[in-house]
Amino acid sequence: YRSIFNKEETKTIKSVMEAFGKNKEDYRAIGTFLVFTADKKENLSNSEYCKTVREVDDVAIGRYEQVQKRGNSIKLQ
Repeated sequence: YRSIFNKEETKTIKSVMEAFGKNKEDYRAIGTFLVFTADKKENLSNSEYCKTVREVDDVAIGRYEQVQKRGNSIKLQ
C-alpha cells in the first residue's frame, strides 16, 4: 500500500478540513466533497476514486500522518 498524497498535499487537505470543520465527522464530510470535486475535475478511474476516498478519510481521522511518519508514502505523478 502506497500513499498517493505527498506531505504538502496532505497539509493542504487537512488545513481545509480544519478551516471549515469542527470535528472528525465534519472533516469526513469535507473530504467527501473534496473527492467529489476532484472526480468531476479529473474524471478519476474507479480504482483512483476508491483509493482517494480511503486516503482522504485517513487524513480526516488522523491516520494519514502516522503512515507518513513510518515512511510509507510516495508521490505518484
